[in-house]
Amino acid sequence: SDMADGRGTETTDGEEGGTERDRLCAMVRESEREALDRTLVYVKQEAEALDLKEYYQERRLKSLGLDSEWSQEDDVGFGGGGRVPGSADYDW
Repeated sequence: SDMADGRGTETTDGEEGGTERDRLCAMVRESEREALDRTLVYVKQEAEALDLKEYYQERRLKSLGLDSEWSQEDDVGFGGGGRVPGSADYDW
């Protein structure tokens, strides 16, 4: 019988042919559908605004002046004639 398997056959809130379980399942389905729709709208908005966002790493590189491509000309003054590793003449 329907009662033996836990489904029951009684109707609630004037719904004809629907059990309490069916009604609750329908409510859950609708809630989940609404949550998925809202999530989809949010994700689409975030995707559209992605190019407008600046992340911490990008801000940090800019503040250090490291946000551009490196070139040989950028190293003028850092190369030859400067200190050589291990050649420090400390007067301790």
